Amino acid sequence: LSPAQLFGLTNDGLVTLNHVAGPAGTRLVPDLALALPEPTADGRTYTFRLRPGIRFSTGALVRPSDVTHSFERVFQLGGAGTPYYQAVSGAAACRKAPAACDLSRGIVADDSAGTVTFHLTRPDPDFLPKLAMAFADVLPTTVPGHVSHAPLPATGPYLISRFIPGRELLMVRNPRFREWSAAAQPAGYPDRILIRLGLSEGRAAVAVADGHNDFLPSIGQFPSGAAYVRHYRSQLRINPELTTAFLFLNVNAPPFTDRRVRQAVNLALDRSRVVTGWGGRLAAQPACQILPPGLAGYRRYCPWTRDPAADGSWHAPDLPRARRLVAASGTA
Repeated sequence: LSPAQLFGLTNDGLVTLNHVAGPAGTRLVPDLALALPEPTADGRTYTFRLRPGIRFSTGALVRPSDVTHSFERVFQLGGAGTPYYQAVSGAAACRKAPAACDLSRGIVADDSAGTVTFHLTRPDPDFLPKLAMAFADVLPTTVPGHVSHAPLPATGPYLISRFIPGRELLMVRNPRFREWSAAAQPAGYPDRILIRLGLSEGRAAVAVADGHNDFLPSIGQFPSGAAYVRHYRSQLRINPELTTAFLFLNVNAPPFTDRRVRQAVNLALDRSRVVTGWGGRLAAQPACQILPPGLAGYRRYCPWTRDPAADGSWHAPDLPRARRLVAASGTA
């Protein structure tokens, strides 16, 4: 689980990803909304009808006006979430004056009808997937437009019971939660999830293995990940994450101004060593493209491998071909 996925246990957006393992987990499903809408007005308008009767952990009903407020709060807070919703009408003004953000014309809420309509200034083919991000999770209008130091009201199966910055986060069952969609927001298994913060990688792994901690972030992010997989495989549930790790090459500086040099790097890169560094085959797999498997538009192919095969997989570095390209470029 990533921090965003943890937040998904406590809060919901209009849409989310299917809560199953494997490639099917990349499919969009309605969450607080009853259905995925078809865009109208040449792809610039999306109308959602909210599920009736869903309540926050405070007891308040989830209303369309909460959706408008939640997106205004994204701009009031600033940070990483704002670029994803630039197509929403009024977003440009909100970026210039976050404190006075008003999206009432771009996100029209009708509390009596139970609908919320997004008006975009231009078509955005990725708009629905962007609504599945944690930035788009819905909070009540009572939550202020600044960083909260108290636990936020929840709609999901858990709520934050205790938070000690840098030390501990405790999530317990949300008594108001009733499962409305197993695909979107299934009921949780444990009654509480304790996350001890600020632990070193080794201490965190030992704490989970000994039952003193319920959470460990992606095992591929630290060197002991592969060992943890070997010793504590029965305690791990591994799900795919739509993330691709890649290198930037500065195409404006020699030698990478030459396309042949960039191709040579691709051919010489030992992707199996990279995978080992991420924790092994259970934590990562070799790739030759930006799109990860399961994402719309993905097609398996790999021209940057020794003995390219029909299955499109990476097999091994091709150093002879890489050296010939470097020699031809005159940049050795």
